[in-house]
Amino acid sequence: MKKLFLTLCLVSSLIATGQLDFGVKAGLNYNSIDDLNVSGGFIGLNEDIKSDGKIGFHVGIFTQFNFTKLYVKGELLYVQNSSSYDDMLAPSTKLKLSTLEMPILVGFKVVGPLKFYIGPSLVYNLDSDFADLFDLNFERDISIGYNVGTTLTFNKIEVDLRYSSGFSDNVASYLDDIPSDGLGYTINTRPNQFLLSVSYKIN
Repeated sequence: MKKLFLTLCLVSSLIATGQLDFGVKAGLNYNSIDDLNVSGGFIGLNEDIKSDGKIGFHVGIFTQFNFTKLYVKGELLYVQNSSSYDDMLAPSTKLKLSTLEMPILVGFKVVGPLKFYIGPSLVYNLDSDFADLFDLNFERDISIGYNVGTTLTFNKIEVDLRYSSGFSDNVASYLDDIPSDGLGYTINTRPNQFLLSVSYKIN
């Protein structure tokens, strides 16, 4: 009880002095998901089908520790991206990915309301829909990425633009179990996305 009381006092003190901020954020994102590779079958196919990226969205919360010129920001984001493929081998095939992302960002003030930041991110694959019917098998459910971006701060409102990607590939695959087909579908799901969001500081 004493430790809890001291922790609450510390948090209250940080909020009162402007050293700790917390709030919510939401926005749009565009993810250039990799091409779809179709291979196998009786004739030994091996073809890449170009992806057509779609606009997705993200929502989440954040906590930010402020120092004189620097700040450290932790976020928890739900991110949804989608892409489509249109070819003889995959007519109007769609892919939807849902991830939970946890960036830890270190930023500094550049001039006026402009800030710059960079930091790693933990990405967890929540769900996937392939061809509106099948789930993909991921090489890894958890991967490590990075973020780099800028922020414009206007009192309690922040406008954030960032680029997010992964340090390594994360291949997702699906094997067609139809005997006469036997095709395999693979996609590198490493994120290469731009996120535009608006944040609101609650305190």
